[in-house]
Amino acid sequence: MVDEALFDYINRQLKSGYSVQDVTNFLIQKGYDAAAIQECVNRIYSNPPADSQHKQHHNIGFIIIVLIFLAVIISVSFILFSIGDDESDNVVFNLDFSESEFNTGDPVTFTRILTADSGKGIPVRISYIIKDPSGDIVLTESEEILLLKEETEPLSFLVPVEDPGLYSIAATANYKGETVTRTASFRIISSEEIKVETCFDGIKNQAEEGIDCGGPCKACVRQCPIFIDDKNECTRDLCGPDTEYREVHEPIVPCCGNNICESSEDESSCSKDCNMQNQDNNDDYFEVTPNVEIISSELPLSEKIEKIREMSKTDQPQALRLCDGIVLDFYRDDCFYEVADETSDEDICGSIVEERTKDKCYTKISKNNEDSSLCGYVVSELRRDSCYMRFALKGDFTVCNKLLDEYYVQSCNQLAAVGKDSPEAIEKYSERID
Repeated sequence: MVDEALFDYINRQLKSGYSVQDVTNFLIQKGYDAAAIQECVNRIYSNPPADSQHKQHHNIGFIIIVLIFLAVIISVSFILFSIGDDESDNVVFNLDFSESEFNTGDPVTFTRILTADSGKGIPVRISYIIKDPSGDIVLTESEEILLLKEETEPLSFLVPVEDPGLYSIAATANYKGETVTRTASFRIISSEEIKVETCFDGIKNQAEEGIDCGGPCKACVRQCPIFIDDKNECTRDLCGPDTEYREVHEPIVPCCGNNICESSEDESSCSKDCNMQNQDNNDDYFEVTPNVEIISSELPLSEKIEKIREMSKTDQPQALRLCDGIVLDFYRDDCFYEVADETSDEDICGSIVEERTKDKCYTKISKNNEDSSLCGYVVSELRRDSCYMRFALKGDFTVCNKLLDEYYVQSCNQLAAVGKDSPEAIEKYSERID
């Protein structure tokens, strides 16, 4: 008994212009029985066209008119069919690499994606060429597909590898006289390469939930930035659960120190503001001799501090005197920090009043001078541990016994173990640390 679905499919392919041999070969590749295919072919060619019945007419003129009419209809139908066929045979071809790195000896895996607008069955031949880092061909593969609607299939190739590095693949699909090429690249890693993934590398890896937190690292927590001071004496700096861990700077009204003698202020309650109202020359909170060129300029205070920092390269004592002459504590601390950073002089950090800025100063000078002992001057335990951990990440594991946080201690000891077994891995990683 003839399989009607198979019969209809073969009949459509033959009418589309494919040969009996082409259709038979592809169907056999898809697992269809050769005898069933032949039975359908025999049935197709055993039924004469219905149009042959018209040949029984005896009126020659009428037959000629009918034939001309049929020829016009067939021609128009062929044109319309060809246009529709071109539109419906649109094929989309892509390669999807979910992984871009593979170890030596492991198969290279990716997904081949083919889709077509029609379900008529389009023969597609795909060839694959893989080249090594030097551009030499190391592998060629090919496949033949009868594309009905969509063919998405995971593929894997075992690539012969002599030199690890960046490899490339070019896949070319040929169908109905059309050619589409897709290219991609992937990296093959030597088994000798050691990838050091830590909770301090600034990268979301090793199943972390966030950057360097979650998974094998310390739990991700919402917290405020270390520095929330906007260096404005007339704002209240807040951050915590009530602000959803965002920085909030509430204005303080009235504020003694904003250079405005407000209605609720007088000379006795705020001489800083109300005395300054009677001065002809207000110089951005500096109490220094105005004949110093750097101070008498009309520059904003922040730019004056930058100039003081520049001055410290050649005249550190004068720069420090200028910093000490700033009335507002946070600007004075900032000035001392900038001079200390420029001159790498840790003694200047001791002149800073605010704890966070002082801790930041000692941490920065310890980095400038590559001196881990300066981390010991950091007051905050968390900031002190962070200061020490920078040296651990650079390969100095003598700081491990100075850490207080249990998590930092464990991480430091793990790094020390890696450094003992593979010092070159730590040396390579430490090059990424500022």
